[in-house]
Amino acid sequence: DRHLRKTRSNCQQNVEAISQLVKQFFPAGTRISQPKGGFIIWIALPENTDVMALQKKALKVGINIAPGAMFSNTNEFDHYIRLNCAIPIDSNVTQGIKTLGKLAGA
Repeated sequence: DRHLRKTRSNCQQNVEAISQLVKQFFPAGTRISQPKGGFIIWIALPENTDVMALQKKALKVGINIAPGAMFSNTNEFDHYIRLNCAIPIDSNVTQGIKTLGKLAGA
C-alpha cells in the first residue's frame, strides 16, 4: 500500500509538471484535460492541427505520441493527442515537451 501511495503521488506530480510544460510551450488555443484516476493527459490542439502529421514529425525526433483518432471512430478527437505522464520528469522529458510544442505550432 505504501509503495502504491508513493507511486500515485509521484505520477500526479508528473501530470502537474507536464501540464505546466504544455501550457508553456504549446501553441495558443491548446487545452488540457486529465481523466480522473489516470496518469495521462489529453491535449486538444487548435482544430486545424493535423495530429497524424504531428505524430510523424515527432517520431522522426524520437518522440512518441498517441493521436486522438486512435481512440475514436469519429472525427471528434482528430486534433487531440494523449500523453502518458507516468514517467519521471527529467531534462529529456522537458526538452521533448518543448520540441513537441514547437512541432505542434509549426
